[in-house]
Amino acid sequence: MSIDWSAGQVITLRRGDTATLGELDDTQLYGVFLYNSAISDGDADVTVTWSNDPRNEPVTVKVPGTTQDQGPAVVRFLSGGDAGYISVAVGQDNPLAQVTAFICSVKLPIDGGGLHNQQLPDNGKAQPFKRLTRFYCVPAARWYATAIRSDVDEFTCIRFTEAFAHVTVVNKISDPAHRIQGIGEAEKMFTIETSAGATFESKLEGDGSQQVWINADSVQDSEAASLVLQRL
Repeated sequence: MSIDWSAGQVITLRRGDTATLGELDDTQLYGVFLYNSAISDGDADVTVTWSNDPRNEPVTVKVPGTTQDQGPAVVRFLSGGDAGYISVAVGQDNPLAQVTAFICSVKLPIDGGGLHNQQLPDNGKAQPFKRLTRFYCVPAARWYATAIRSDVDEFTCIRFTEAFAHVTVVNKISDPAHRIQGIGEAEKMFTIETSAGATFESKLEGDGSQQVWINADSVQDSEAASLVLQRL
């Protein structure tokens, strides 16, 4: 089945399905989020096609099997600067595969697209950070403090600006690079920061443009997670 992914919305991919987003904005960084949501715990191979240039071959992404949809997202970043489009497909050789997917950027998904889309207040109060939650904010030209807290291992959050992503992993126990990567130019358009403890604190400077925070973890690992933004 062919799926129109122009809104970047939450979709379910099964064997033989292909979803496509065309007409990328060349100033934007996009994140393709893939969750293995099959009843079985088998791995799912997803093919990401992003260019008609034969030098830019499609990429196969393995989304590890989990029990009862409890795994974190596998993420691949792509830049509108060199990606002509985004197409993801589950091949015919994956009969039991089921992948929940969406695209995130400062503009996507459109109208929330199946995510819990909420404005992030800058009042210093902790906001529950559940799975499939997308916070947005337009920080003014001043400094802010942020804090991400979770008591579980390797809770993962990603903050998007127009053309860059900041990946945060709380309670790190292993290298997250095996599941969070960039393709093409996007290989150099994100950073990964980690904390060995339950809280990751940082500062950011606003510039009047929108920023987005997205939960990249599982339901179970997000139950007690929170996000704080505070004006300084």
